[in-house]
Amino acid sequence: MRTIWLQACCLTLVATAGLAQAPAPLAAPDDLAVILGIFPPAACPEPSPTLDAVDAARKPEWFKNTCTAICASGTVTCTGSGTCTAVDRACPSERGHVICDGITTFCPTACPVCTEGSTRLVPFGCCSDGTRQRAQQQCINGNWQTVGFFCTDVLCRPTPL
Repeated sequence: MRTIWLQACCLTLVATAGLAQAPAPLAAPDDLAVILGIFPPAACPEPSPTLDAVDAARKPEWFKNTCTAICASGTVTCTGSGTCTAVDRACPSERGHVICDGITTFCPTACPVCTEGSTRLVPFGCCSDGTRQRAQQQCINGNWQTVGFFCTDVLCRPTPL
């Protein structure tokens, strides 16, 4: 029983000494916000504009793209702030062009319609003797030019009314 009284007295002394200490200062509201991870809304600076939002003329040269397509005589070139595409001349279907910032620029000379010097016969109607008339055409400077007419020995069919 004596040990129990001794332990009770020691516990009472320790508890009294702990209660007698000066209380710790309370945390300031700012410190408490940091501890809890709560931050007051701060005035955020406006985001700086991206390069896409800046006028293309003000972009640095290293940011601009240049494309060049090969044409019949020379080249065609464009410079833009976004992507660009170049397609070289590939006649008879492609005359050549470049696309920069959505704007298409074609090579100045179109593909020729025909092979230089070739000839062809084109139905042209009927001759006065009732035979078929043909136009003889020759390819000059990439275009068909009529160089003469002649009548064939084939009769024209009457046209239905």
